[in-house]
Amino acid sequence: MNNIKHVVIDTLIVLAIFLIPQVVLSGLLFFFDNSFTFDNYGFIVGLSLTLSSLFVILIVLLTRHISIKKEFNTKSIRWRLAPKILLAIFAGFFSLNVIAEFIGFQDVSFGIINILMKDKFGIFAVAFFGPVAEELVFRSALLGKMLKRGVNPIYAILISSFMFAVVHFNPIQIFYAFGVGVMFGVLYVKSKSVLPSCICHVLNNTLTVITFMINGDLANMTYKEIFGSCGILILITIIAIYLCVKIFLWYYRQNREESENLQINNDI
Repeated sequence: MNNIKHVVIDTLIVLAIFLIPQVVLSGLLFFFDNSFTFDNYGFIVGLSLTLSSLFVILIVLLTRHISIKKEFNTKSIRWRLAPKILLAIFAGFFSLNVIAEFIGFQDVSFGIINILMKDKFGIFAVAFFGPVAEELVFRSALLGKMLKRGVNPIYAILISSFMFAVVHFNPIQIFYAFGVGVMFGVLYVKSKSVLPSCICHVLNNTLTVITFMINGDLANMTYKEIFGSCGILILITIIAIYLCVKIFLWYYRQNREESENLQINNDI
């Protein structure tokens, strides 16, 4: 019971660190910018998101919610596994988006991203500062703190992923963000560093930016139109789900098996 109390308190603190700078800075920028028009809306939103993300990063680091030496440790990361993990994450992103589209979910955040892409601050916020801030908060500060308190890694990943999904304030996006959070959570737990999930998150968001620059409007893209045939799309999605789940289950189990083998050798 005491552990649950600490987890709740830790979660509330982390949410405050993540949300307060965004609310305050957004409010101040809109309040003091008398020249606000629809044309500079992208600049205002992009600047507020960039500044708030920087504040979140600084607060997390300065309040010592995470250990920089531990969280950015590269010795425990097995870079040779990176291609498999990137394949799993790409397959996961693809399948989650396709499922959301088939169910009828329409991610309204694409409209906001389209606005953000019209200004350099918005591009930087979406591609880099936002992902880094989210990983430091939800993986390092929240998930990492729960692991230190002895919470079961599976429960810790699910809780942190749920909170990661909720703070997007987009009911439709909760399904997708939760799945993404689980993938990044597994990556964080097994690598013992926030670097891999940061890199993957930045790569994912950068791909979104590149897609916008090529296509021009994310809101009008559908997988059904891209693939032309629902049958082909369903088959590719099933394969993607299988690859994602298979690789992540293997990745999650492998260190445990190696530790058990090492313990057996030590006992001998």
